[in-house]
Amino acid sequence: MNIGEMLGIYELEIKHSKQFRASNTWEISLLTLNNKNKCIKERIVMGNKAYNANRQLVNSSLISRNSKLQIYRTLVCPVVTYGSESWTLTMEEERALAVFERKILWKIYGPVKENTLWRI
Repeated sequence: MNIGEMLGIYELEIKHSKQFRASNTWEISLLTLNNKNKCIKERIVMGNKAYNANRQLVNSSLISRNSKLQIYRTLVCPVVTYGSESWTLTMEEERALAVFERKILWKIYGPVKENTLWRI
């Protein structure tokens, strides 16, 4: 491989360069920042699809809240968090995941009446 030539492997772009104190080094520039953000958004969309596939169970008044929470933990959470062991999240991505979780939990628990006020 010649100096300055690019080699693409999956979502990595590896460039052979002769810099850094005149020694041959491999400069790895990660192009996955946008792809990672896109991947997390896709995971949230897939989580919504998993929730909607089980919406009849979650909306049923015959099933207890604990059972609905178990459905969420076993059928929706794994879809969203698949591959999350290797994620490094920005604050925006953490917020998006927290919003998704609150949205689903709100649908499971519903609004709560405290005294005369409804807390959403």
